Amino acid sequence: MKVVAYYALHYGQEWLEWSLQSIRQFVDEIIIVYAPAPSFGHGTNAVCPDTREDLMDIAKEYDVLWSDVKNSHWEGNHRDAAVQMCIDEGADIIMPIDHDEIWDPITLRKTLDFVMSSSQQNYIVPMQHYWRSVGYVCYDEARPLRFIKPKADNKDTAYTPKEYGNVYHFGYAQSVALMRYKWLIHGHLAELRPNWLEKIFIPWQPGMLDVHPTNERNFWDPVPFNRLHLEHLIGDHPYYDVDLI
Repeated sequence: MKVVAYYALHYGQEWLEWSLQSIRQFVDEIIIVYAPAPSFGHGTNAVCPDTREDLMDIAKEYDVLWSDVKNSHWEGNHRDAAVQMCIDEGADIIMPIDHDEIWDPITLRKTLDFVMSSSQQNYIVPMQHYWRSVGYVCYDEARPLRFIKPKADNKDTAYTPKEYGNVYHFGYAQSVALMRYKWLIHGHLAELRPNWLEKIFIPWQPGMLDVHPTNERNFWDPVPFNRLHLEHLIGDHPYYDVDLI
């Protein structure tokens, strides 16, 4: 079965290379659909920290099919364009992945085998969310869509087995400069907790709880994580040994 991964990209320089490394050997093609302006429903006059050239310099090392798209200002349209490109490339399995997500090879191999042998169209996966460094992590039960079988007759959604392991999400282990930009264009801007960046994210210190940007009541409580478990994946990343990014 042909597996095509896609990134719907606007920024992402800090983790993109390590994300690409983690999936390259498991997929037949990788497509990057790049939008030059925010596509999450909110615009800004602020300058994106990452340029198209920055991102292309990373992508070209991984035999990526690159496509520039005009912005519709809606994430759904950006992703729909990427899905259609995957279908046009003959994908039997489409793998949406974000620039700040990294897969362990054992987890990805088992998960792909599960998807290939199952009949459903959509597959949602468990994640763990790194918080301000590789040394702290938040857990929740939310699962995003990360595999699509466009030719499947069964339109249902399946849960991939949790025992295979979580996807590693580094969207909250990024620089303050990037987080400030991200928050200006966030797709859930109206739902964000007031002054979350200034009151929770930036001044955070170990022991502070209840850090999720939208959900309160201790939906996310950062706990220590042994970064040695990720050395084989990101041991050469500039943030690997940083206590707080």
